[in-house]
Amino acid sequence: MKLILLSQNTDILNRWENILTDQFDKTMRCQTLEELNANMMSDDIIVLYHLYPGVEQEKAVYQFVNHYRKAHRMMIMVNGPAPEQGIRILRAGVHGYANSYLKPDKLRAAVKVIEQGEVWAGQDILQKLLEIEIAAVQRGQTEVSAMSEKLSDREKEIVREVLMGKTNKQIASALSITERTVKAHLSTIFKKTDTRNRFELSVKLRPEDR
Repeated sequence: MKLILLSQNTDILNRWENILTDQFDKTMRCQTLEELNANMMSDDIIVLYHLYPGVEQEKAVYQFVNHYRKAHRMMIMVNGPAPEQGIRILRAGVHGYANSYLKPDKLRAAVKVIEQGEVWAGQDILQKLLEIEIAAVQRGQTEVSAMSEKLSDREKEIVREVLMGKTNKQIASALSITERTVKAHLSTIFKKTDTRNRFELSVKLRPEDR
């Protein structure tokens, strides 16, 4: 896994690098989106992006995420997080949203969560996002039964385990399969259900909300 740090602020780059270098085989710095694009050729990249204020800056992030959605993961870091912006960014497909000066232990935890393909943000943002997604389901924008019919019996078993909050390792143990197989099934499940991660899958298929 490769980590790319993007910011025009050298102090922030130094801080992130000091906190995260030990977690990755390769770490590199960028100062512009153009420079970042030039280094996105390999797979399995996590990007920590220091977003400056401005509509155009945010639009550029959306374009970047849309282009690299399937291959890479991005966490947006801002100096002054705002729930409305966080919700917009997460709904656009970004995996994380947090303060640029997140405490070291939380930053390491956040990047670990994103590395596993999950979502990281403040509890208030995640709660609001959950409410929005549930409301969308309840309005009939997603047909749960139709999605379930697309899944094989094994995929349904994995979904049940996910809804119980189990990790890939725990699912593998419970079903007597490898973690690699669990990840492969999850990729197929996400595609069949038009979801991007466990969070969205749980919102769409959680039975207690039906």
